[in-house]
Amino acid sequence: MAVPTINLKTHTKLALGYFVLAALLGCVLRFFRVFEIPVTYKFIVHAHSHIALLGWVYLALTTLLYRLYLSNEKVHKTYRRIFGFTQITLLGMLFTFPFQGYAVFSIIFSTLFLFASYWFSWFFFKHVPLEYSKTPSLKFAKSAIIYLLLSSIGPWALGAIMNTLGATSIWYRLAIYFYLHFLYNGWMIMVLMAVFLHILEKQRHILPQRSFNRIFLGLNLGIVFTFFLFIS
Repeated sequence: MAVPTINLKTHTKLALGYFVLAALLGCVLRFFRVFEIPVTYKFIVHAHSHIALLGWVYLALTTLLYRLYLSNEKVHKTYRRIFGFTQITLLGMLFTFPFQGYAVFSIIFSTLFLFASYWFSWFFFKHVPLEYSKTPSLKFAKSAIIYLLLSSIGPWALGAIMNTLGATSIWYRLAIYFYLHFLYNGWMIMVLMAVFLHILEKQRHILPQRSFNRIFLGLNLGIVFTFFLFIS
């Protein structure tokens, strides 16, 4: 019995669709300086950032990881469920943040997104083929997912900080920076490095082990220690 395949072009188009939505929300933010718009500026800012980072970028990067490492595995059904659940969380954020900002329903959907990212992370680690186990690109891919998981500490900490110290606390800003730093500089950069190295590996261009170790160690040290620039 043939294993059903997934049309990743549709996933790519969806990611680009979120990019367009983020761009349109960005245009709305610019129009605030010209026109009087009957919505709350801060709410649109929240919607824009969430759709750009979690819709466009996250969806594009997870689709790439699936395409490069898992598309030949018999795990399409599970991936469809993860993808569908992720879409529910993204659409929930899209239709709640512009109208209520950070409130009950937007927080519920953004929290569910964290669980969707945990589900994908488990899925990737569990099903990645053994043939990639010693490749440099997979080390970057796994590191990227570790940074994705690490970054989620920031959103979880925000709730406790808001209830105890308030939004004016330095810890509130630190939690947001922690999240964004490891999301941008950890998750995103490491996935792009994994994609680049995967392409090289397919072309039989393998980095010398010593060079790879230096690059891998240097990037990881840079990601971790540049976080402390904010504190200093």
